[in-house]
Amino acid sequence: MPDSPSLSLDAVGGTRVAGLQDTRWRCAHADLRSLDLADCPALITLDLRHAPNLHHLTVQDCPALEVITLPDLARVIVHLDAGREPPFLRVMGGIEHIDVSWWEGRFAADCEDLAPWQNSVIGDAAFVNRHGEEADLQIIIGEYAAEPASAANGSVRSPWLRHLLVIGCHQLQRIEVLPEAEQLETLCIDHAPVLDVVVLQRKVLQADFRNTRRLTRIEGLTDTLSIKRATQRDAGLVIRGRHRVVRLVSCGLKRLMMSHPCQLLLMRCPRLTQLGVPIATRIDYHDLLPPRLGEQDRMRIDESLLRQMRDYFIHSRAGALDELKSLMPRMAGRRQAVHALILLDQLLDEGVNPSELWALRQELMTRHLFGHLSPLTFPRPSLLAASRRLWLWNLPQDLALEGWAADYRLWLVASETDPAAQDYATTIYNACRDDPDGPAVTTVIEHVVRHRGRPCDQAIDTLYMVLKGLASAARRQHGNAEALPRALSWSTALALHLGRYGERFDRVVVNFARRTLHPHQFLTFAERAGPHHPLVHDHLMRMVNGQVRYPLPPHEAREMPSLAEHARRLLEAADRNRPLLGQGWEDAT
Repeated sequence: MPDSPSLSLDAVGGTRVAGLQDTRWRCAHADLRSLDLADCPALITLDLRHAPNLHHLTVQDCPALEVITLPDLARVIVHLDAGREPPFLRVMGGIEHIDVSWWEGRFAADCEDLAPWQNSVIGDAAFVNRHGEEADLQIIIGEYAAEPASAANGSVRSPWLRHLLVIGCHQLQRIEVLPEAEQLETLCIDHAPVLDVVVLQRKVLQADFRNTRRLTRIEGLTDTLSIKRATQRDAGLVIRGRHRVVRLVSCGLKRLMMSHPCQLLLMRCPRLTQLGVPIATRIDYHDLLPPRLGEQDRMRIDESLLRQMRDYFIHSRAGALDELKSLMPRMAGRRQAVHALILLDQLLDEGVNPSELWALRQELMTRHLFGHLSPLTFPRPSLLAASRRLWLWNLPQDLALEGWAADYRLWLVASETDPAAQDYATTIYNACRDDPDGPAVTTVIEHVVRHRGRPCDQAIDTLYMVLKGLASAARRQHGNAEALPRALSWSTALALHLGRYGERFDRVVVNFARRTLHPHQFLTFAERAGPHHPLVHDHLMRMVNGQVRYPLPPHEAREMPSLAEHARRLLEAADRNRPLLGQGWEDAT
């Protein structure tokens, strides 16, 4: 067998070999990592057993190739361009991925197990039956059985088989996995137009069915069951047995019946109207508008659906608001509620009536807070009235700030014209005072701090009312107003806006800083706000003259002279109209 000991490699251990005229070729280069083999029309056997570091193999224009031998302990990725005709190939040795293409088709297979496939066979049913008795991977191209009489009913019984892929079996009507196939992990069937029944007598980790238009029944156990472009239009599908995840994509079925609960993922199944699944089934819908399955369904809404709803409003699609009303009850979950609030806020920019959006928001909050309560014990009008007295969202931590901010912006716009939203102002004040360090206060402050340009008068008035009573609320909740952990960050952020929104805004911000900050923290606030500001200047003068009294522990009270000295230096710097750079109050001591 010809060898190539003088093979030249590039910097990463790769090389390209082309134009071989031999029927057998062996490579024993220990440093070879990637091999591209091309234009070898006579090559039948490729021996790479003595290239232990091989990781990538690409084969192109080698129509006669039948056998590839790889290192046993390797995990090789194989790419094969078979040309005009589908391949007839045996691969011996470890592979973790293989993809093959020819003029009329292509396929790819991944080994998701820690142990790679050691023996793989690719070809028609006769070739696979002849060479694949002990194969880990079998890929059958064409009819499942070599004899036409048995092509309609197929069975899987090989005890060594781990992955089976069947492509283009136009006569297969029924396939059954027998208990003898004890190592089978993955079953994939693609382009089986008359396949009707699938029976799994032993558990399969993953079952994947694509382009099986007449599929009506699946029985057995799987970990993940995926069905794509299956079932006839307006037909039904029955799934019996336990499955952890069931995924349906682009299916035209009208009815879906399942015997056991699972996680059901639906994508582009608009004709699905009859859903018979156990109560414990979790349903996630992705992408296009979900089917109308009634008020009692357990549909979860994906973020992509909300983006599509916005496009409907942008293009003035008829009935878009009615669709949104029907979806709103399904968007009351913790994560879905965030996307729903963001959508309602974005629809304000599309010209949707704020009053209608505010009514949808109230319905969303009612479902979010009280969806677990029985409507028989707690009538819906009473729950809706209770939600009008609450500003409370149970949102995931990573998205909570976005949801609260969108809800607050929606209220600011709706309160300009909607009396129901105007009455909600008292609820916002109470929510902030009941939790002085909670997300409600953060939302009100962050809206003014992060707003580009001048906030609306309602936002400034709300901030004034919240800050005015926040110190007293903190004293009631925590025993003293200085216990607010975020008081310094809030005060210094608001300090940058002094002098922009009127004297009342300046006074409430400075008073909030005076009542909630320790002396050294107020000096930090004064440096940020500028000692020349009249209200800040007056308080600094009181500190210099010893007129400020703080209920401090003895060890902090001893620092008061140094704090007064630093306040004096701030005032002197302000009089000289230059900042005191690089010197904190600690340096002044």
